[in-house]
Amino acid sequence: MTDRFLLAQITDMHIKAGGKLSYRVVDTETSLARCIAHLLRLPQLPDAVLFTGDLTDFGR
Repeated sequence: MTDRFLLAQITDMHIKAGGKLSYRVVDTETSLARCIAHLLRLPQLPDAVLFTGDLTDFGR
């Protein structure tokens, strides 16, 4: 079989509400946006994207 399936995984995003910085350092919204922009520039787009791990920071 020669069919290929490209899977991207984004994990442990720790998104903070309202654009707050994670640990007073990381802009998680911008980091996620940059990650998605990078995926969209790939020569072959992923067939699926898995969002795993901690999606938010402390469940908020």
